[in-house]
Amino acid sequence: MVQFSVLVCVALVAAVGAWCVAALAELNVSVLDATASPVQLSSLFLRGVGATLWCRTLYCSYADTTPLAIQHRGHKVHVRHLGRFITFTLWCNCMLALYWLSSLLVAVLAMQGLQVPAALQRLTVVLWQITGPLSWLVSMVVTFVLLPAAYRKEPEKIDVMLGWRPQVLHNGYVLFCALELIISRPPMVPELFPLMILFGLCYITFAWFLYLRLRIYVYFFLDPTMVWAPLAYLALLGATAGFFSMSTWLTRHLSSTEHPTLSCWAVLLAALGTCTWRKRKEEKT
Repeated sequence: MVQFSVLVCVALVAAVGAWCVAALAELNVSVLDATASPVQLSSLFLRGVGATLWCRTLYCSYADTTPLAIQHRGHKVHVRHLGRFITFTLWCNCMLALYWLSSLLVAVLAMQGLQVPAALQRLTVVLWQITGPLSWLVSMVVTFVLLPAAYRKEPEKIDVMLGWRPQVLHNGYVLFCALELIISRPPMVPELFPLMILFGLCYITFAWFLYLRLRIYVYFFLDPTMVWAPLAYLALLGATAGFFSMSTWLTRHLSSTEHPTLSCWAVLLAALGTCTWRKRKEEKT
């Protein structure tokens, strides 16, 4: 049964990956020239704060000399510095940091009346297709999957997971992306949906090779030897597709609704609803 689940997971990733590559190979590059909303001072401020905060947070993650313990099925490893970047959360936040930097440069050039290079504009669009929708996935997986699992199996990890850096990388991630959606309205390009899926599949493949090297999975639900692993993979793919569709719909809705203020508050409250800020009362010591 274990062997069957591994084969199913590998076949699923291979099939979806092949579809993504084929779809992207036929992509018309002109779709990357999606029109963004006019740059406002609020967008410039948000992107400046985002670039500063995320670069600082990622640097602190790298510079932290305290080992991060990762345990899986009796195997335990300690990572530090670049080793911390084996998590999907940090992969996504690295992409977000690049987005803040590129979008900030776009905003500065636009506000000065200078022409934005096409390559820079396209890079910014591509980065948002990945970071925007995945912010919801990361925050919800942490709140509704990883934290409950830690309470049951590794309660000593709760303080680490709710430290200031994880708060930025999880809660701050989804809240700042929600604010970016509300304030700047970066375009969503449906044709780039396979790109976001391919990004996730690259991490899954990386997780498999990481297991061969260190005998651990950072996220237990990516272990294909679990009998329910194919369902977990399908659930992740479905959730990812759902969040991309939601982000696309929200972008269009916020640009056309007759009640923008109400809609903006709804988006922000929904993002807040995916966050966890402190330990459960019964877990406090």
